[in-house]
Amino acid sequence: MTIAELLRENEIVIKRSTCSKNEAIDLLIGLHNKAGDIENVEVFKEAVLERESRGSTAVGKGIAVSYGVCACVKKPGFSVLISHEGIDYDSLDGKLSHIIFMLSIPEGEDSLRLDIMLRIMVIFSDAKFYESMAKINTVKDFIQAVSDEENEKYVKWSER
Repeated sequence: MTIAELLRENEIVIKRSTCSKNEAIDLLIGLHNKAGDIENVEVFKEAVLERESRGSTAVGKGIAVSYGVCACVKKPGFSVLISHEGIDYDSLDGKLSHIIFMLSIPEGEDSLRLDIMLRIMVIFSDAKFYESMAKINTVKDFIQAVSDEENEKYVKWSER
């Protein structure tokens, strides 16, 4: 499964003002709920917060990847919050996170979570690409740019 296959306009928010980590988590969970990815908001939030309690999901360089793996997930989902101001997501590098991803993963599909996380790291490994995405202004432009970058990077890798 590719990132492009998971990206849906109704699960991406561009926020020009800042918010707290907890507000970001609630917003992203709300997107999963509205999209029909999860059956129970409270149970999914418990799974996300349990993961957050084990250590930061801010991977550095302005990116955070929160996730919940539980039986309440009906289908894999992928929500995104782009914060122009940045959010303190407890990153180990001390930097604010500008792109926060949240994955909803059905129980038993941990390999899917790992594959998606790897793809995120590969796609956003280029600093110039990340910087352009952190300040992007439209959801459609974000989807198109991520899809193009994913195709370019994975086509190059598969040709090696």
